[in-house]
Amino acid sequence: MYSASRTNLNNVLQWLRGQDESQWEEVTQLLSETISELQDLVHPPRRDMTGGPSSESHSFSPQATAINVAMPSLMRMLNAMHNHNKVVALEHGEAAMEFLPEGDERSRAHANR
Repeated sequence: MYSASRTNLNNVLQWLRGQDESQWEEVTQLLSETISELQDLVHPPRRDMTGGPSSESHSFSPQATAINVAMPSLMRMLNAMHNHNKVVALEHGEAAMEFLPEGDERSRAHANR
């Protein structure tokens, strides 16, 4: 899911770099859904042995730290998208992407430890 979310963010950034002004609502919705997916990766629902919600703290995905660091930029990006401000949205989106490593890079870095 992380890789798909990162791809969606890249698609939003590509749209922001372009000249198309006709798909604000669709692209903003895609960004909103992508942010929700990333938040789900950081705070996945946990189940205890009985199948109910666990009272234990949430386990983190390998990308959780990066997502947490990128989240403020993603939220500012979303706000800019709601205001139809491509320049600011692009700026915050590019900043967020700097914190979100590609899945393969993360795997290689972990394997080289």
